[in-house]
Amino acid sequence: MPVVTTLAALLLAAALGPACAPSAIRGLTRLETAQSYLDAERFGRAANMAEYLLEEAQSPPLSAQDEAEAAWLAGESRMFEGEHERAFQHYKRLLETAPWSPHVAALEARLYEIGLALLYEDQYGGWLFSSRGRGVEVMTTLQVHFRQSARADDALRHIADWFASDENEEWLEASLTYEQLFTDYPDSEWAERSLWLAAWCRLKRVYRAGYNNGDLHHAHELLRTSRRVHPRGAASREVREDLTRTRDLLAQTEVIVADFYAGRGRPAGEQLRLANAALLYPETDAGEAARQRLAAMGLDIDVMAADPALSSTDGSVSPRSPWEQDAQP
Repeated sequence: MPVVTTLAALLLAAALGPACAPSAIRGLTRLETAQSYLDAERFGRAANMAEYLLEEAQSPPLSAQDEAEAAWLAGESRMFEGEHERAFQHYKRLLETAPWSPHVAALEARLYEIGLALLYEDQYGGWLFSSRGRGVEVMTTLQVHFRQSARADDALRHIADWFASDENEEWLEASLTYEQLFTDYPDSEWAERSLWLAAWCRLKRVYRAGYNNGDLHHAHELLRTSRRVHPRGAASREVREDLTRTRDLLAQTEVIVADFYAGRGRPAGEQLRLANAALLYPETDAGEAARQRLAAMGLDIDVMAADPALSSTDGSVSPRSPWEQDAQP
């Protein structure tokens, strides 16, 4: 039987059937009716019909193909209605339950549009009812299901930027995401800045020398990698500035630990840490001060450098937290 698509037929069908369940147009299945409403741009009715099929027990149950079609119709209808969150739930269901559906190819663009809307449109802001976090979920879904797409690296950038925004300041999550962007998409237009941003976020967690040493060491490695991989990259100036600051903080940290040992009458520990500062960070003020302190003790820094027992220039990096180990192998 041909599908009825005229607006007059749709309006007539709206009066049929009990209010508790959407009624199909006479001669059509509910799925065909949902498609007819969508074709006629009656998006609310199309969504209601498709969602009824998805949410109510059917006898007989929907086939996998019909369930996928209903999820697509519901998602499209909610998308045209501007109901981004509800559309996302239907699209996500389609991705997870019917990856073989011919509609899946169109979801990359739909997810990106929804993610941008949830992250940046004013209607989804506000401190109490913000949906911006859902935008991160949408962009993550896009990146996971469409890893090789042209938008996958953009999705990660938007996620990282959201974590690093003034309203969130979730520095660890932002840093890990920027690192993932560089690792997974080294040829991305965002890759040159991603390592610097990953380090910058780590440094935001370092309040002063002697604290957050794991983040400080990690930032140092990220910045050195960025300088090596992108010596003239888009963020080369920022990398140089932050690397100078980071090395100064690391040198100060070694001196702080040296002072700790000195205050407890443990000269061997004091000298070892001073040697680290002088050997690892010789260009810094703290490194030079450490060298002078050792010279005042009658110790030759070159002799100490040759003896592993007198310096530990391999450094000591705090282990990653279990959360970091799970998030970024």
